[in-house]
Amino acid sequence: MQRLGRWMPAGLLLILVVVVLRGEVLARPGEVWAIAAASAVTVVVHLLGRRRALLSIAAGTACYVLLLNLF
Repeated sequence: MQRLGRWMPAGLLLILVVVVLRGEVLARPGEVWAIAAASAVTVVVHLLGRRRALLSIAAGTACYVLLLNLF
Protein backbone atom coordinates (compact mmCIF):
# COMPACT_ATOMS: atom_id res chain seq x y z
CA MET A 1 0.00 0.00 0.00
CA GLN A 2 2.88 2.38 0.74
CA ARG A 3 4.39 1.77 -2.68
CA LEU A 4 1.04 2.44 -4.31
CA GLY A 5 0.69 5.68 -2.33
CA ARG A 6 4.13 6.77 -3.46
CA TRP A 7 3.70 6.10 -7.19
CA MET A 8 -0.01 6.78 -7.72
CA PRO A 9 0.24 10.62 -7.88
CA ALA A 10 3.11 10.46 -10.37
CA GLY A 11 1.24 7.96 -12.52
CA LEU A 12 -1.89 10.07 -12.57
CA LEU A 13 0.09 13.17 -13.51
CA LEU A 14 1.83 11.27 -16.28
CA ILE A 15 -1.53 10.19 -17.72
CA LEU A 16 -2.79 13.77 -17.49
CA VAL A 17 0.29 15.12 -19.26
CA VAL A 18 0.02 12.61 -22.09
CA VAL A 19 -3.68 13.33 -22.65
CA VAL A 20 -3.25 17.12 -22.57
CA LEU A 21 -0.16 17.19 -24.79
CA ARG A 22 -1.79 14.82 -27.29
CA GLY A 23 -4.86 17.04 -27.43
CA GLU A 24 -2.82 20.20 -27.92
CA VAL A 25 -0.63 18.67 -30.63
CA LEU A 26 -3.72 17.48 -32.51
CA ALA A 27 -5.50 20.83 -32.07
CA ARG A 28 -2.48 22.96 -33.05
CA PRO A 29 -0.15 20.95 -35.28
CA GLY A 30 1.77 24.06 -36.37
CA GLU A 31 2.51 25.07 -32.80
CA VAL A 32 4.42 21.97 -31.68
CA TRP A 33 7.50 24.11 -31.02
CA ALA A 34 5.57 26.19 -28.45
CA ILE A 35 4.25 23.07 -26.76
CA ALA A 36 7.76 21.59 -26.56
CA ALA A 37 9.29 24.84 -25.26
CA ALA A 38 6.61 25.29 -22.59
CA SER A 39 6.98 21.65 -21.53
CA ALA A 40 10.74 22.10 -21.20
CA VAL A 41 10.24 25.27 -19.13
CA THR A 42 7.83 23.40 -16.87
CA VAL A 43 10.29 20.57 -16.27
CA VAL A 44 13.26 22.88 -15.67
CA VAL A 45 11.35 25.13 -13.26
CA HIS A 46 10.04 22.05 -11.43
CA LEU A 47 13.52 20.62 -10.97
CA LEU A 48 15.20 23.91 -10.09
CA GLY A 49 12.31 25.21 -8.00
CA ARG A 50 12.51 22.47 -5.38
CA ARG A 51 9.69 20.51 -6.99
CA ARG A 52 6.99 23.09 -6.37
CA ALA A 53 4.15 21.94 -8.60
CA LEU A 54 2.18 25.19 -8.68
CA LEU A 55 5.26 27.22 -9.55
CA SER A 56 6.23 24.94 -12.42
CA ILE A 57 2.67 24.71 -13.77
CA ALA A 58 2.29 28.50 -13.65
CA ALA A 59 5.65 29.05 -15.38
CA GLY A 60 4.88 26.52 -18.12
CA THR A 61 1.40 27.92 -18.70
CA ALA A 62 2.68 31.50 -18.83
CA CYS A 63 5.42 30.47 -21.27
CA TYR A 64 2.91 28.70 -23.52
CA VAL A 65 0.47 31.61 -23.57
CA LEU A 66 3.25 34.12 -24.25
CA LEU A 67 4.71 32.03 -27.07
CA LEU A 68 1.33 31.62 -28.74
CA ASN A 69 0.50 35.32 -28.48
CA LEU A 70 3.90 36.75 -29.41
CA PHE A 71 4.83 34.48 -32.32
